[in-house]
Amino acid sequence: MSAGVPICHGLPVGPNGFCDVCGHSRVATGTEVKPVVPSSQRRGTDSDLVGDSEFRSLPTVETPDPATLVLTDPKVPVDHQFCGRCGAEVGRPYRGQPALRAGFCEEDGEPFDFRPKLAAGELVGGQYQVLGCLAHGGLGWVYLATDTHLPDKYVVLKGVIDRHNAGARRLAQVERDVLTRLDHPNIVRIVDFVAHPGRGADGDDEYLVMDYVGGLSLREVLKHPELLRVEHVITYGRAILSALDYLHGENLLYVDMTPNNVIHGDKRVKVIDLGATRAIDDRDSVPVLTPGYRVSEREHQTHGLTVRSDVYSVGCTLRTLLDATPGASAAEVGTESLDLVITRATDDYERRFTSAAEMSEQLDGVRREVLFLRPRRSVRFENTPELLDAGLGTVPGLAYWTERDPVLGSGLPEPRVAASKLPLPQPDALDDAVEVELTRARARIELHDPRAADQAIGRAKELLGPGAEQDWRIAWHLGLLHLAEGDGLEPRKAAQAKSRFEAVRKAWPAEDAPKLALGYCAEVLGDRVEALRLYQNLWARDDGQVSAAFGLARCLLGATGKDEEERREHKEKAIAALDEVPGISRHYDAARIAVVRLRVAAPVSQADLEDVAKRLPELFLDNESLELLTTLVRHAALEYLRGGGAGGWHGGELFGAPVTEHGLRKGLEKSFRRIAGQARDEHRYGDLVDRANEVRPLTLR
Repeated sequence: MSAGVPICHGLPVGPNGFCDVCGHSRVATGTEVKPVVPSSQRRGTDSDLVGDSEFRSLPTVETPDPATLVLTDPKVPVDHQFCGRCGAEVGRPYRGQPALRAGFCEEDGEPFDFRPKLAAGELVGGQYQVLGCLAHGGLGWVYLATDTHLPDKYVVLKGVIDRHNAGARRLAQVERDVLTRLDHPNIVRIVDFVAHPGRGADGDDEYLVMDYVGGLSLREVLKHPELLRVEHVITYGRAILSALDYLHGENLLYVDMTPNNVIHGDKRVKVIDLGATRAIDDRDSVPVLTPGYRVSEREHQTHGLTVRSDVYSVGCTLRTLLDATPGASAAEVGTESLDLVITRATDDYERRFTSAAEMSEQLDGVRREVLFLRPRRSVRFENTPELLDAGLGTVPGLAYWTERDPVLGSGLPEPRVAASKLPLPQPDALDDAVEVELTRARARIELHDPRAADQAIGRAKELLGPGAEQDWRIAWHLGLLHLAEGDGLEPRKAAQAKSRFEAVRKAWPAEDAPKLALGYCAEVLGDRVEALRLYQNLWARDDGQVSAAFGLARCLLGATGKDEEERREHKEKAIAALDEVPGISRHYDAARIAVVRLRVAAPVSQADLEDVAKRLPELFLDNESLELLTTLVRHAALEYLRGGGAGGWHGGELFGAPVTEHGLRKGLEKSFRRIAGQARDEHRYGDLVDRANEVRPLTLR
């Protein structure tokens, strides 16, 4: 093994830095990394923890009196009765005879007994008085009892359904050993372990004594879908993942996560029923798996049960909840992102999240999307100082006026320019050689050398080997490469880039960089509805996403309105978005200039011109730039007046000159002569003087 390669569970850690067995990040130390961290030393990260504020956002559930939940006729369904040794069906009704709850397997003679072992009123362990059966599961009866040493305290006793089932007894032993050393707010707590005489001469039955968790299981919550919202599904998921991440850190797999095994109590979401829990490296124990929440048989045979199989079952649980949530519209970007998180959690083994913490981090980002909260700083993308704009936030230069039919551009940058302005991935210290090639690729993209960029990406793929197809960094750089290969606003290259950026978003649904890239691609492809949807999602949550604000403004201004009033409404929304750019932003001045340009864009109103006349003196501009913008405003005012739009404004003032055709012509003539002084060649100077002469007011001879 080469020096510096981290080892975990006896295997080399892959290029993504995560162990494929336990799912935890491993630093390159060159020595074996111990997979188990004592619970007393483990600390959850922010993305692992579900705070009280999140829990309080969940719907209030009624906690029924536990005594009312006791079953009146507790029976294991006949189709759940199997021999504990050979797995054959036992006790099935035959030729009109009723089903048997106790007896012997016809295949191997193994005894079975699925009847409850405890009756109401029995005292177990000299302390716990049984009230009756609460439920039955794959491994044991669950009884409700009171603790006679602590008044009004309910506890749960859990035994083995069929005491003759050696496998079930072993799993019960595992649950006892596991629970006695676990301490996590989202995992049910064991308080005792007791024995109680069984039937006949077979010896004692063993029971776990656990805290009673009052509330509803998520399966019961599903019966009240009106209580569910998208953010509730996320909170349930993060609570479950917090518990499972803790178990994984203790070198344990939960194995059998379903909505039945999560309780929404009055104070906490709790994971219960740890009877199927097993050590991460246990390849021998027979697993307890629930159809619909288990990985494929092919994956089970190839990889066994892993952290990723636990992630899969959480994904299935959340899918069940999301599908039942009313109003969970995929048109909402946040809901779409949650769907993508669940899709990745239930994807093929290679594409799935490598750990519970990794999935929880993405769910936290999606929660912030859904609730329009500011996102956390990305750990995968750098904050880019570049503004995705091609002129909307800049002062129009002299070239604008020397064209005979001047048109202000929309500000949409060409793809080859956008390729160098989109965010950059954070460097991965575990992949230095790969990072060098990707850095070369980006440098070549900025130099408009796509051929050399393609070669650098190819070398990075060779270094990654078979994992290159699953590496999101490769997909991101291929997206940038496709944009760099574009000529003008070529939609074909934008479509190719879009497919790459979609792959990145599927890998990291809560990241904002892929949404910005996809918004840009949609804009180039003419899909303003999709571009607006993505830009609005970004800008509503993060005033640092100024590129999204500019994209939003472009889309609104370019939207086809039914009439002038609707176009004016779009224009006001675009201006409102740019006005929200904070003063501390490096793009604040660009946003203010963009507002001036939008104000003088059709349709122009008196309110537009009055507003821009107030804004212009407040801009921090040099004299030349100020004069160029003043010229733009005076030209728009004259066109407005000549179009018959003066109205009650006629006779007012603009920059100290009267708002009359004579006054505006005189002011515009002065502006043209001033900016002509900025010309660096005789041809351009002559054009601007000609413009000044053309607008000069007529005088009497």
